[in-house]
Amino acid sequence: QTRFEIKAKFNLGYKDKKNLLESVTVKVFGKDGSRHDTITSDHCEYDEEKQEIVFAGNVVVNLGHSGGAPGKAKVAPTPNDTLTTIQMDKITYLETSGKAQSDDLVRFVRGNMRGTGRGLTFDSNQESVHLHSEVQIVVQPVDPQKPPVQLRCDALDYLKASGKIDMRSNVSLREGSRSLDPKQLIAWLREIDSSVSRIDALGQVRTVSRDPSSLLEVDAEEVSYFFDGTGRWLDKVSARMNVRMWSLHPTEKRELVAEAVDIILKPSTNLMSSLQARENVI
Repeated sequence: QTRFEIKAKFNLGYKDKKNLLESVTVKVFGKDGSRHDTITSDHCEYDEEKQEIVFAGNVVVNLGHSGGAPGKAKVAPTPNDTLTTIQMDKITYLETSGKAQSDDLVRFVRGNMRGTGRGLTFDSNQESVHLHSEVQIVVQPVDPQKPPVQLRCDALDYLKASGKIDMRSNVSLREGSRSLDPKQLIAWLREIDSSVSRIDALGQVRTVSRDPSSLLEVDAEEVSYFFDGTGRWLDKVSARMNVRMWSLHPTEKRELVAEAVDIILKPSTNLMSSLQARENVI
């Protein structure tokens, strides 16, 4: 099947067995050929013998366009606000593996999420992106009165087909007066609007709220956060294994220890409605 399609405004001819192109747009077709990603750049070197394409200068990768390879059925178009756009100075694509790699600083945007990282591996067959190190992400809230969410981690995997973001090592999340520090953080995005449907924090999870309305710290091995249909408000929080909760209020000394705690929140408030603790409760 057709794996990729190259279009260029200028063909500068051959040098060292490489076809030199300028103002390039390449369509990279997925595993089944029903959709494609695009890579654009100022310059391009295409080595047909090695089946290698090197893009340089204003490189932009857009994930998940509609329309597939010739003869393949088209899929519904991807809304612009859910397209994932990645920018860098240079990237190398290997036709044999369907992977593109870069060691440069990478900038990426998806909806209201923007971020940077160092080094990238893009797999067109698996529809995945791996950021190698120094990942920083800022998510702007829909409500202008709320603070942005700031994320940091050492490495990140993004699986477009499932909307899954997997962050590992030195993970940190900050949102105003709230913080979350686990060993691993997995988030699922809704395809329709890029909103968060669920977050799983794993490994020595420490959650702190210094909001005056909720002065609280929660420690556990695993904590899951379930969001409402808007992705703006929590519906439920479930903590598992060695759960410890205590008030950070200077005069209210309250503490709860249990193996499992489920918290239901009031609609559109992120405030607790009810709490259920189970197993070895103190």
